[in-house]
Amino acid sequence: MKGYSLHVGVGEVDFDHYLSTYKVIGPEKDAKDLYDITSNINGYKKSFLLTSSGKGTAKATSKNFFNALDYIIEETKKNGKEESYVVISFSGHGARYEHEHKLKRKVEFLCFHDKMVLEHEIKVELLKFPKGVKCFIIVDCCYSDGITQSGYGLGTLTIESLSQELSKEEKEAIAERERGILNSIKRMTGNQAKGVIESNRKEYLDKIETVPAIISARQFRSSICFLSACDKDKKTGAADHANGNSFFTDKLLSIWNGGDFEGNYNMLHTFLAKKTGLNGGARISGAYAPFFIKTVPFDFNREY
Repeated sequence: MKGYSLHVGVGEVDFDHYLSTYKVIGPEKDAKDLYDITSNINGYKKSFLLTSSGKGTAKATSKNFFNALDYIIEETKKNGKEESYVVISFSGHGARYEHEHKLKRKVEFLCFHDKMVLEHEIKVELLKFPKGVKCFIIVDCCYSDGITQSGYGLGTLTIESLSQELSKEEKEAIAERERGILNSIKRMTGNQAKGVIESNRKEYLDKIETVPAIISARQFRSSICFLSACDKDKKTGAADHANGNSFFTDKLLSIWNGGDFEGNYNMLHTFLAKKTGLNGGARISGAYAPFFIKTVPFDFNREY
């Protein structure tokens, strides 16, 4: 099996397009730290690091993201019957817009440096992965479960069973963290997203109306596990100090513990849910596929 990874950290966006830079602390460090994880594990053939400052492989623009993703897709196709493992991570702002034209529905975006990318544009790209590819996709932004899970039908792991395992004291401690984590919100408000879209109507509204609204899990040839920072209606936090990681990625890295984590993808989520909140915290979907049950996240050759 050959590995590939693509990590994006957007700490600020282009003023001319967004009408603000929306600076946020943490995303570039998040991307760099996750990039370092994959770079230090044997078996990864190519890793990309895209940041809003341009440090790493290239700037975190939508064009550079799709170019890197297309490169990885083509490499996995060249591998033929040999299986491939792909990690894709994004840290930055998430945006939501209620579309009121042909089909009234809420749509989510990832905010790259140059422009926002509609959730379904990424889903369409993922359809290109061939059979035998295992994808682990991590999204650390507000509304992230709406971006990763909405329309897929892969099934999100419920929190009820986990909640039953916790004592009253543990639940109260988690609730307290939920109330206090959001030092800086990693989102654009609905009015801010609407302002960007209305200023670039052709860029966004045409895509909202033409890109498929629903992509079924059955359409994917690859196996995909999505890990999101929060529920589709919730927000997540940025770093609480200048050199820190975003709230969710900070907890993820602490559980990973330099590679000492011993567990599968569902176990990783269980620990994250306890640290990020049961009501609106970390969500996972697709983790019941056999590969994700028997292996350790990131380290695809290490069985759990």
